[in-house]
Amino acid sequence: MRLTLAFAVVSVWASTFLVQPYVVDSTSMEPAILPGDSVLVDKNGERAVRRGDVIVFRDPVEGADPLVKRVIGLPGESIHIEHGRVTVNGEVLSEPYKRESGLSHCAAGCRFDVPAAHYFVLGDNRDHSIDSRVFGFVPASHVMGRPWLVFWSTEDRGVTLRPNARMRELAPNTTRISFRGTRWQRFFQIIR
Repeated sequence: MRLTLAFAVVSVWASTFLVQPYVVDSTSMEPAILPGDSVLVDKNGERAVRRGDVIVFRDPVEGADPLVKRVIGLPGESIHIEHGRVTVNGEVLSEPYKRESGLSHCAAGCRFDVPAAHYFVLGDNRDHSIDSRVFGFVPASHVMGRPWLVFWSTEDRGVTLRPNARMRELAPNTTRISFRGTRWQRFFQIIR
């Protein structure tokens, strides 16, 4: 009993202050993070956010569901996007993680000046991402943490619990976990 209580207290403390699990349901961060990936988010805010970091943050418009994107612009920087090419303060940004088919929200050119205490974020899958090009800058206070590990991944977008007919007969409140669609190769993949 004491061991169970201690485990529960440590689990609540860890999920409150250290890590938080999230299930990603968007294609905006492909190929780094896929829809159906369950990720652990490091909530430790000791390290400053840097360009290239993947972050989880509260939606700056609706504030409801958390979003996940990559930080492109830091406070005080000038971002220019044209024909899929991103420049930061006049320097072309190398983006080996980017997936783009040529379509863009900023094909004709967009310029963004990042205000103090805010970030400019983009999804890696630019053609299928609603990001700072649409909703604007992310306040630093909205950053919830950095996803660092895929601990479960499924094409079914989550674990499916399906009661078996024989199981329902033997134990009506019991379900079984289906591993159909599980992407085993993504387990314990570090997010970069």
